[in-house]
Amino acid sequence: MEDSSSFPRPVVRISPSFRTGARLVACLLVCTLTDRIAAQVSWSLFADHPAASTRSLRGIALDPNAARLYGSFIQGSSTAGVRSYTFVGTPPLGTTSGFFNVTTQPFASSASHQAEAVVVDDRGWVYLASIKDSTSADNARVYICTEDFATSTMVALADIDFPGTTGETIGGLDVRNDAGVHQLYVTRFHGGSDAPYVERYVIGGATVATATLTLDPTFNGTGRHAVPGAAKLRGIDVAADGTMFVASRDQNRLWRIPASLTGESFATVTRAMDVALYGANAYVTSYDGLNSAVLEFDAATLTATGRSFTATGVFTRGTSEGYSGIDIDAAGRLYVCDQIYASNSDRILVSSPVCPEDLYADIGTGCSGAGPFLPDIEAAPASIPQAGTTFQADLTGMPSSGGAFAVLLGFRTDVWGSFVLPQDLGIVAMPGCTLYQDVALATGGTQLGGSASYSLPLPGDVGMLGLRFYNQVVVVDPAANAFGLTVSNCKRGCIVP
Repeated sequence: MEDSSSFPRPVVRISPSFRTGARLVACLLVCTLTDRIAAQVSWSLFADHPAASTRSLRGIALDPNAARLYGSFIQGSSTAGVRSYTFVGTPPLGTTSGFFNVTTQPFASSASHQAEAVVVDDRGWVYLASIKDSTSADNARVYICTEDFATSTMVALADIDFPGTTGETIGGLDVRNDAGVHQLYVTRFHGGSDAPYVERYVIGGATVATATLTLDPTFNGTGRHAVPGAAKLRGIDVAADGTMFVASRDQNRLWRIPASLTGESFATVTRAMDVALYGANAYVTSYDGLNSAVLEFDAATLTATGRSFTATGVFTRGTSEGYSGIDIDAAGRLYVCDQIYASNSDRILVSSPVCPEDLYADIGTGCSGAGPFLPDIEAAPASIPQAGTTFQADLTGMPSSGGAFAVLLGFRTDVWGSFVLPQDLGIVAMPGCTLYQDVALATGGTQLGGSASYSLPLPGDVGMLGLRFYNQVVVVDPAANAFGLTVSNCKRGCIVP
């Protein structure tokens, strides 16, 4: 038997009547397993990019206030800009409602012009990055637009030229409202010797017509932060606390840059193109031909969760095609640009919510006790793990004579400390029993008649959306085995809005 003194220590709340089974704390917690039943999402077509000429979808952005989605693109040699889409039907479908063509703007004097990233702020202002290729003397530029919903046209009311060397490129945009101050984050690079960098601008002006962009001197003293060792930064998403997540396609990395601008870290992602945050996770597009996918990472650690999402039945792609822009709505649906350089091929895909349809699903079975008793935990009728509410579960199948139990709460199913899950509890004289999860908290109680209830208050913080948690019940049953304990099935929950 393992030395229990080396086991990870959970935070434990145990009622006095449970102390007879408190050796659980020292001996039971020995675990890890990859979530073998990680649910995939289903995909549908949100919108097929209109027109027949070869095109390239780049960025994508959801308007937080209106039923609109914006996509940036280039199309053939004469059209580039942003289209807006309205939502119809279920699952969501998009219909084109507006179009702004940046190639008709005064500075866009050649076919080398391209539209890149797009983002929308909480006022409905649309920011579009446009670039020239590496041979052009024109530099990268940002347009700020609004949409005239009455006439369904995009109007450029401000454009701000970015000074720089020939071939200056904007890879990504994000906008953040920091206590009433709107900030525009820009990732930039060019073909010269300068390191790629992130810039932050303060957005001034009461209207789009009077909008200004000013480098923010409170951001690294200059408004600019060079990312050590990075190359060609692409899409960016900024968390509420100012942490920046940046994709670097040519470097095969997803960067995590703290608001302090120190302690950058990265995860390896093949041809990382764009990133979007949802709850506790970061979702990054891998622009990798037929292997294109959306990969899921823990946002705090950049640890891969082991889940990836890809639409089946795709058009044939080449190695230079794949998933580009990504955004996520409040329900957890992924919106992805499927970029293919062919006529009638580019499209915008939408997924089902990243939380599985079964919000409290079995991922492991329990073990029988003395007689017919088989502990079981299930969601109470009409109770779902919804942020800002108290989730309720029913416990049944425990000894009818009553006794103590503990509900385990954890967040991993692969490892617990240095131990691997699932763990066969035969090592502690509980044959046929398995521990499937880690233990962050054990809540103990007593039951009469074989049943009890469990309450789990869930925070309302938007950062908890999509967070997965696990529950398993440990039951005192002296006649069951030499250790006197049994365990229930294991449940995986997922927090939804």
